[in-house]
Amino acid sequence: MAGIIYRMKTGCQWRAIPNEFGSGQTCHRRFQEWERVGVFKKIYSASQNSSSDNRSETA
Repeated sequence: MAGIIYRMKTGCQWRAIPNEFGSGQTCHRRFQEWERVGVFKKIYSASQNSSSDNRSETA
C-alpha cells in the first residue's frame, strides 16, 4: 500500500518507485487487482462516512 500511495503522491512511473516499497511491478500489479475489486472505492466511501459521522457528533 505504501508504494501505491507514494506513486499517487509523486506521480512517478511505477518502475521509479524506491526499492524500500518493493518492486514497482508488484505495486502496479497489486494496484490493478485492488482497483478491479473496488478496494479504493471502499476506502473512499468509508472515509466519507467517517467524516459525516464526525461532523454530526460535533454539531
